[in-house]
Amino acid sequence: MDKEKLIKFIEEQFTNDALPILMEYIKIHNLTPSVDPEWNTNNYQMDAAKLLSNWVQNQNIKGLNLTLIKDSDKTPVIYIEIPAFNSASKETFLLYGHFDKQPPYEGWKEGTGPFIPILDKVNNRLYGRGCADDGFAIFASILCIKGIQNQNLSHPRIVVIIEADEESGSVDLTYYLTTLSTKIGNPSLIICMDSVAADYDRLWVSTSLRGIISFFLTVKCLTMGIHSGVFGGTVPDSFMVMRNLISRVEDYKTGRIPDLEVEIPKEVIESTKKTAEILKDGLFARIPKTEGLKPLNKDNVELLLNNAWRPSFAVTGSTGIPDLQNAGNVLRPNTKFKFSFRIPPKLDPAKGFEVIQNKLTTNVPFNSTVVLENTPFVEGWVSPFTQDSLLKLFSLVSQTYYGNDYCDIGFGGSIPVMNVLLKLYPKAQFLITGVCNIDSYAHGPNENLDLTSTKKFICCMAHLISEHAKI
Repeated sequence: MDKEKLIKFIEEQFTNDALPILMEYIKIHNLTPSVDPEWNTNNYQMDAAKLLSNWVQNQNIKGLNLTLIKDSDKTPVIYIEIPAFNSASKETFLLYGHFDKQPPYEGWKEGTGPFIPILDKVNNRLYGRGCADDGFAIFASILCIKGIQNQNLSHPRIVVIIEADEESGSVDLTYYLTTLSTKIGNPSLIICMDSVAADYDRLWVSTSLRGIISFFLTVKCLTMGIHSGVFGGTVPDSFMVMRNLISRVEDYKTGRIPDLEVEIPKEVIESTKKTAEILKDGLFARIPKTEGLKPLNKDNVELLLNNAWRPSFAVTGSTGIPDLQNAGNVLRPNTKFKFSFRIPPKLDPAKGFEVIQNKLTTNVPFNSTVVLENTPFVEGWVSPFTQDSLLKLFSLVSQTYYGNDYCDIGFGGSIPVMNVLLKLYPKAQFLITGVCNIDSYAHGPNENLDLTSTKKFICCMAHLISEHAKI
């Protein structure tokens, strides 16, 4: 691989060809199905899929065949096959990403917004919902193959799958993987471009992903709102009961959730120590926080383990609580929260949910009514054994384009389909990676894509795929 030629090629192709389409993609309101009940009728998902598909088909990749698949009640999936190029290899590499988006959220910088693409030329960043998580992935997948073919080098058969249901649990993709199994074949390498980069100085390889247990919990004490002065002190407040229930599962002083913890493998702890030496306090230091806020633990190793291998809890939404303008002196009839538990990679989410359910619904204070509505669980994922030859390639490409060796990291987020792929293709090697940095702000306001690092990342993928094809 001619390094300088590849860098120049990716710079030109991404800046002049891919970036304008990525900016158009940002404008589309293609929210993930779980937050958009009209997704199947408002056509936003298909608008995004067609925009991306048209760009792919105009890239002149030799032998490329794209199929945009949409079953009536399923989200669309972009399925791409590229035959082996200058290679007699019978192997298949599978590249994965998604294009559905998280909801807009509040707090975007003045003059920006989730569906307004803003190009910050000073800092070389693109702002807008979905650019980093994970709209860039289809462009990265195609451009890295195009970069290989431009130098007349070799690659094996490539399958690219870009879904529209990842942020809702990849239920539809799991269905499509079954229907497409014969066409896909048996990938020997699976590259997922939906993970994190803890800094912009190297290639980051995710070795684990946490799972998710999420559900709605409603506490009911009254059949209607009543005067808080006339009746206060005679009946429990639903929020008081909710606080009591939460304290059963989460230690309010430490944030620890003992019932969902697992033993952390020794090799994970040792690897995390090396990662902590590289990041130092960079993980916590770069979080957008209030002045003087302290971390949950002063030890950087423990913070990384908290994020990757221990459970954490958040209330991500609520109903039954009026906004401040409408907050009268009333005892509200109920409080409803959405609970989100990020769980350790090796914890069975069904067993974890059973433990939590028992804690929240047994001996409820004051015999209040509790209603629990669960949503689909997501299993965690742990990287299978990685061949030494592939690890050496991680080092090679990271040093070539970033100037530093690659680094492992446990990712505290979830990528639902990874465990499905691991079960379908147990002999495959995995590279779970991506460009979402701490200050990419995926899922929150001001989501952005660092363009300089993204182009280095694409070069890494092109070089890695070309070299791995020789093994």
